[in-house]
Amino acid sequence: MNNYLHPMNALKIMIVEDEIIVAKDIQRILKKMGYEAFDPFVQGKKALDAIEKLNPDLILLDINLKGSELDGIQVAEQIHQHYQLPFIFLTAFSDKPTLERAKLTEPYGYIIKPFEENDIRTAIEIAYYKYTKDIEMQNKGNRFAIALDSLDVAVIITDAQEKIIFMNKMAESITGSLKQEVMGKDISHAMKNSNDTTRESIKSLARTALNQVQKKENDSELSVSNGVSVHQVNVNTYPILSVNNKTNGCAFVLTSPGSKDVVQETSTDKNLFNFLENIYANNTEIH
Repeated sequence: MNNYLHPMNALKIMIVEDEIIVAKDIQRILKKMGYEAFDPFVQGKKALDAIEKLNPDLILLDINLKGSELDGIQVAEQIHQHYQLPFIFLTAFSDKPTLERAKLTEPYGYIIKPFEENDIRTAIEIAYYKYTKDIEMQNKGNRFAIALDSLDVAVIITDAQEKIIFMNKMAESITGSLKQEVMGKDISHAMKNSNDTTRESIKSLARTALNQVQKKENDSELSVSNGVSVHQVNVNTYPILSVNNKTNGCAFVLTSPGSKDVVQETSTDKNLFNFLENIYANNTEIH
């Protein structure tokens, strides 16, 4: 727990804190540790409005936002309901009613003021580890996820914020990225061994699929590295839509060029498309 993160794997962290001196100090500490720390927000509503644009991996949130339209717990309720992002409360309060309200939002930890640098690092690493383990446990109990993990085609699935919530063993092999390393992170992290062009392309494909209002397969070809060799792969992208056409996420299917026509005749491919159809028709939660 003492190693700072490598820049490629650095978490993007949002700070919501009304004491600007404290907020700037936290930002300085986070950058020193190798995290990507956005400029702090002092207003809860402005922070919520910026989540989709900034796409943070984790949020540090002051419970008592003085002068804010929403207090920290109200902001946390919105994060928990709409974004499912991990957040840690910053607090100088320990009174029972406040803590009872805070617990209902299911935070991934607390940092008590005044704090030391090690308190911040430890809280973030524990929180994010727990968050990724929660996703893994949710996947283990999902019959679709179990079936996909045994397929001989690579599958990566994100949520509506382009965060990876599933990656099967074949996807690990093709990309050289381990599921436990990228779970809960931006889709570009799945291509951490590939060049900048490939990472940007995979993000662009995700944005295109997530902005679609109808079920449609998008086909592309990318140069992907697994850390040892570089190879061309077909990337089929599918938006995951609910019955009311709300976009719940995005599925990527990676195959070798020229294998598409052959694969479509196999039971593997039929199982895959049945899986996707079930998501579309039944609004199934992936995780």
